[in-house]
Amino acid sequence: KKKAAKNIAKAIDGNVDYIFVDSEKKISDRHSINNDSSNIEKAVKKVVLDSQLISYKANDLTADSADSFIAEYFSADIQGVDGKKTAIIGTGNIGSKIGMKLVERGSDVTMYRRNQQKLDVIVNYINITKSRYTNASAYGSNCALEASTNADILIGTTSEAVINEKIISSVGDKTLILDIGKGSISKDALLLSHSRNIEVYRLSVESSLEGMVLSLISTHSSFINKIGRATFNGVRVISGGLVATENEFVVDNYLNPKIIYGLGNGMGDFNRNPNK
Repeated sequence: KKKAAKNIAKAIDGNVDYIFVDSEKKISDRHSINNDSSNIEKAVKKVVLDSQLISYKANDLTADSADSFIAEYFSADIQGVDGKKTAIIGTGNIGSKIGMKLVERGSDVTMYRRNQQKLDVIVNYINITKSRYTNASAYGSNCALEASTNADILIGTTSEAVINEKIISSVGDKTLILDIGKGSISKDALLLSHSRNIEVYRLSVESSLEGMVLSLISTHSSFINKIGRATFNGVRVISGGLVATENEFVVDNYLNPKIIYGLGNGMGDFNRNPNK
């Protein structure tokens, strides 16, 4: 994978403005001497000379896409996701991140994973980390059918067809079924869903990808062009996220300020009562 990524990067370097590379270390590199995780980002950085290289996290993109899709699906419901019961079948990196997001939205989330010990750690983490004002909670189950029964939202993140006919039979006619694993629902289960007029959705990351690209390019541009401090017409100015001292004004761009946001208080905030 590293070799393929380097070859692609070499071929497109200079022909595009930006090259995005997945920074997550997911796959053990069997060719590595010490069996380190495959670092595609590091490999690509060595060969990209002319284009701007920006890293991203693909699993976070998937989790954000799922969260946005589910929220939009229930947007006509006055409560939204709040109060809904969610079942997540396959609680690994992506499943756990989605679980956290939905608990924070007010959905009780029951998770299934074969490894009960790891599942317990994930569930405890979500419940400990969530806001104390969040009433919803995460729960663990060692049975996929039990986790799915009466779920309003059924999410499959496995690469295996764990969601079968029994699981489909256990949910209501208005359940949202979302296949993130691209194969987490069996053919027979899919046919049963269609016979009950329940649509099964295959997660698309298109919208979140577009937003991610714009956000990362904007961050890159700001980091290169807007982070700094200077004296402008005798006044000390700062921009781009640096912490201002008490005598520095926070502006939109320290090189050519057009907007003044406020006067720093020396502790990361604005002076709320500045003199004239």
